[in-house]
Amino acid sequence: LRDKWRLGRIWMEVRGQENGAGESVQAWLTRLGQSEWSRRHFWNPLTVAALNGEPAFASSVGLQQVLRTLLLEPASSSRLGMAVVGLSDLYAAAAQKVVEEKEGRVLLNRPAASLRMEGDRLRGVVLADGTALSADAVICAVPPSALLRLLPVPAGSLEALASDLQPFRTSAILSVNLWVDRSPTDSLFTAMIGTRFQWLFNKNGYISLIVSAADGLIERSNEELVRIALDDLESCFPKTARLRPGRTQVVREREATVALTPATEKLRPGCRTAVENLFLAGDWTATGLPATIESAVVSGERAADAALRAQPF
Repeated sequence: LRDKWRLGRIWMEVRGQENGAGESVQAWLTRLGQSEWSRRHFWNPLTVAALNGEPAFASSVGLQQVLRTLLLEPASSSRLGMAVVGLSDLYAAAAQKVVEEKEGRVLLNRPAASLRMEGDRLRGVVLADGTALSADAVICAVPPSALLRLLPVPAGSLEALASDLQPFRTSAILSVNLWVDRSPTDSLFTAMIGTRFQWLFNKNGYISLIVSAADGLIERSNEELVRIALDDLESCFPKTARLRPGRTQVVREREATVALTPATEKLRPGCRTAVENLFLAGDWTATGLPATIESAVVSGERAADAALRAQPF
């Protein structure tokens, strides 16, 4: 009851203030009197799931915005959805179709090597095979490290952007997939508290155990990670003690998301740059949201709108 009462302080803070970039989640929760028990069982799992970062290092800005969406916006703003197909099938093919119907082209396996500048004006993009693409406007929807490699050297008018990109780092996600003859639970997904693996997803014929903010585990061997996953599974579902997977698979996403800390939160750029026809998109840009697909969608809409307004199409 005491912990639930203290949640009221979070409610008042989220309701009454704009996001501030100066605090980690841990510092924010400490300032608002959240107990160790409530952090372990509620706040820490929520933080790691929403931000892919540990509370001690993750910026509180994203978590505040998630809570603001959950608490203050209509229920439709925070509905959960479970994709029944792979993400490429879910939206990539449809997006390509829209582009091509508008007489655009989608080039696959054609990485960009650099932005082609003439003075302070961007003329297009040079691909890794040397092909030069001309463009009236360019939207870069790439992570900070990739954007840094694309910028000209010296960066000229983009020097401040190049400097701001330097501190950004990434956070890993780790998955262990187990093909089993029966699932330990009928739930589509389950949160696991007090274990190294945090989430269990029921898939078609196998189960997937996930670790967000997985930098501490990512370099361990496949055999050790499977053993840890099975130990965690048994601690939550004792009846799985004799579970012997027919097949296992370890998936490491070392650069799954950009790690947004209080320091890098302040450096997130908007969609406009110092070059009038160069625009930025990506979940890590200044949307106020965590580095998630929702943030990517917001940033893409803003960048497209800014490009259309800036060009005489």
